[in-house]
Amino acid sequence: MKKIIFLSILLLVLVYPLFSANTYRIGVLISSTGDLGGEYSSLTRSLLERFNSLEATPQRVEEIEFRLMQIETREKAKTVDKTLNGKKLEENTLLPLSSVKEQSFAIEFEYIQQSQEIINKALQNDTLILQHLAFLDNLDSILVISFSKIDTFDRFVVNWYSAYLHECNTVDDQLITDTNKKEIKKIILRSFMNLFDKSEYSLVSISSNTPSLSVNVDTVQYDNKDLLMFESGLKEFSFTAPYHKSMNKEIDLKKNEIIEFEINLEKEEFTPILISSALHISPTISTLGVVSLPYIYSSVSLPFIITQEQNGYTSKQIVVDSPLDSIDISLKREQFGYKNIVPEVQNAFYASLVRSVIVSGTSIIFASIFPKGEIDGIDTIHSFFNGVTLVSSIETIYRLFDYYEKTKYSTIK
Repeated sequence: MKKIIFLSILLLVLVYPLFSANTYRIGVLISSTGDLGGEYSSLTRSLLERFNSLEATPQRVEEIEFRLMQIETREKAKTVDKTLNGKKLEENTLLPLSSVKEQSFAIEFEYIQQSQEIINKALQNDTLILQHLAFLDNLDSILVISFSKIDTFDRFVVNWYSAYLHECNTVDDQLITDTNKKEIKKIILRSFMNLFDKSEYSLVSISSNTPSLSVNVDTVQYDNKDLLMFESGLKEFSFTAPYHKSMNKEIDLKKNEIIEFEINLEKEEFTPILISSALHISPTISTLGVVSLPYIYSSVSLPFIITQEQNGYTSKQIVVDSPLDSIDISLKREQFGYKNIVPEVQNAFYASLVRSVIVSGTSIIFASIFPKGEIDGIDTIHSFFNGVTLVSSIETIYRLFDYYEKTKYSTIK
């Protein structure tokens, strides 16, 4: 039983490369210096992710078969090692590799992480070091990309090492003179297009001020709208966005063409919305500003947010992202603690009550000492005291109701 399990595991290890033969493994080594070193590195990685397949040319078939033979050689080396250590192995455990017959290969990028000394040797096209890296990471080829500073320019160099041919050649060498990031992106992308069988593809760049614009080309959706790659021919572009009218556009793309255009979709028209409230409030609408209620929002622009903050009430936000006929804004009173609100309104009520008692008492005492009609002009003074007493009484009643309103929802702790 142990012998069967051992043979099964060994067979799986040897047969696995046959099933992964349709993958073309490329090692990537990026070296960047200067002010934009980090940006160049991240930009290069993002652009490489756009390429996922290669044509199965005769040379690439030979490169993959060579790599698979190296895997078989490694297994033989392990077998020899075990034999030398006195471990008996079954005969005929190694299976012959079948030829590669795919029409295209999926690209698998492997980013190489090595010491600076190794990287410097690789940048100098040291084929012995490159062969060592290819053997370590089981690679068909190695892409060595370097960005360096020369005076006021940035130099962009791409070297390609083939493990099968054991050769390293420079496939691109340019001076980047334009500091415009979009132009830099075009230069790097075009270099990769020439390298990965897309030299005749067209580039389409779409700019827009429409939020959340979605781009579909021949029913395929594209999240990135900058420098899209397409084969030449007639393409159907479809543009959509929430709360906007969709648009279709046919473009006949030529080989190696670069097309840039701007798309701004027209907003949809919605029925007016009545915004009201039982309270006397003036909310803020994100697309308009502060408005007084009731308000009829006629030229509706979705989505929008209604924000209301009112003393004594909890603040509120209403997100409106679909057409409505009306919106009623209701606010809840804040649940204050007893100790936070009672002292202020209570003191105001007591002060008003004391003033009212003093004014009323003074008026009564004055009227008892100086009755009306006894002295010339005394009636005017009586009228004055009566007026002050009335005003003081009204203020006391107001303070009483204010005290009630502000404490009826409070929690006594």
